[in-house]
Amino acid sequence: MKKDTAVVNGIEMRYARFGTGKKNLLIIAGISLTDVVDSAPSVARMYRRFTNDYTVYLFGRRSNPPGRYSLKEMANDLKTVLDFLGIAQADITGVSQGGMIAMILASLYPESVGRLILTSTSACRNEASDRIMRQWVRLSESTDNEALVRSMIEGIYAPNTIEKYGEMFVEMNRNLTAQERKLFEIIATSLLDFDLRSYLPSIQAKTLVVGCKGDRALGVEPSVYLAEALSAKLVVFGEEYGHAVYDEAPDYLDCVFDFLHEENDAP
Repeated sequence: MKKDTAVVNGIEMRYARFGTGKKNLLIIAGISLTDVVDSAPSVARMYRRFTNDYTVYLFGRRSNPPGRYSLKEMANDLKTVLDFLGIAQADITGVSQGGMIAMILASLYPESVGRLILTSTSACRNEASDRIMRQWVRLSESTDNEALVRSMIEGIYAPNTIEKYGEMFVEMNRNLTAQERKLFEIIATSLLDFDLRSYLPSIQAKTLVVGCKGDRALGVEPSVYLAEALSAKLVVFGEEYGHAVYDEAPDYLDCVFDFLHEENDAP
């Protein structure tokens, strides 16, 4: 595994790379309290079955964003980094906010995107996302790390996961720095007002949409809408999982793997 920082045109973005395959697979993570690249070893273990066919890249966000940072700016910054790294085309899996960035990439740069997996994501804000994002932004402006972490856990994970691992998650993130909270605030603020529906008609990539009935951050309706708008394959998990179905459901990656290995003419 390689961890590095791409520095280009004033952008600083960390990434991790693993696998030896000829094709590229990008994992665009959702918002996180800490840099997702620090979790690369565990992500690599989860995706180990992909590494013979793919060279896998894990991206978080720019580490030096401007004061206001829109989803389109995030997508364009990532495209700049991809060009810098020589990644001309890739299959992309985007989760939560990462799925929103993936949609913009697939719309603006269709030649750069092979297949597209959109998990626990939405084309526009809704009542559930407004409520939870306002709370996260407000808490990120305070110094109460524990309150912010607990709010995120409650919004992202299913009750069974919280019961098993909630306190461990709190301890892992108890010592957030002021810089980490500020970066989180900037990234989260982009979700207070967004509408990507105008991008959808120009997305050409074969797409899998994954939603979850137990998603308390978005609900399952945005996934149903995306699947219809994109004529995409839809997989819906049950109420036993939450927004983080990509971490919680043991067969989630089976769906991703099977989709990426389908024949081109498969429905």
